[in-house]
Amino acid sequence: MALFWHSTPASRWSSKGELPYRTFAETAVPLHVVCAELVTGEAVVISSGDMAEAIIASTAIPGVFPPVERQGRYLVDVIVLPCGFACTLNTVSKRAIGRAIHAITLLGARELRRDYEHYSNSVVMRFAPPICPLSQSPYNYSNGADLIAKARNVTRAWIDGGGLDCGDFPDQLATHTHA
Repeated sequence: MALFWHSTPASRWSSKGELPYRTFAETAVPLHVVCAELVTGEAVVISSGDMAEAIIASTAIPGVFPPVERQGRYLVDVIVLPCGFACTLNTVSKRAIGRAIHAITLLGARELRRDYEHYSNSVVMRFAPPICPLSQSPYNYSNGADLIAKARNVTRAWIDGGGLDCGDFPDQLATHTHA
């Protein structure tokens, strides 16, 4: 039996403090959130409607968080890439799920880089850098609150440092190591 997040007032994020906008129509510049349709894997671009619902859908990691139902489709995170790489670890997990997620993360990074190189001349793209160095595997959620706080600080520093004005691809998203 699958669990699904349904759009009810009690289950939504509060826009106060976390989200400056409740809907896409309120943004100063056009914003698009990309997710994947659960069954087909097809990319779904959300450009209108409820902002919190779109963000929750785009972060619904399959197997970790339930998909979000929107317009009759079940939406999930496109890939687990934006959390970055365990760039300070010298080994890959001995567990099958850890190795699989590591491989998916690397494939996703290559795909993101390819998409950036293909579309960046025709579409304005901005990528907030992930935490770097990162010393835990992207599939290890044991320190979730700490990682969220670190990611918030990294993103705030990136924005305050003019990141939104720079269209470069973050070095932290390229495959690398600190070993």
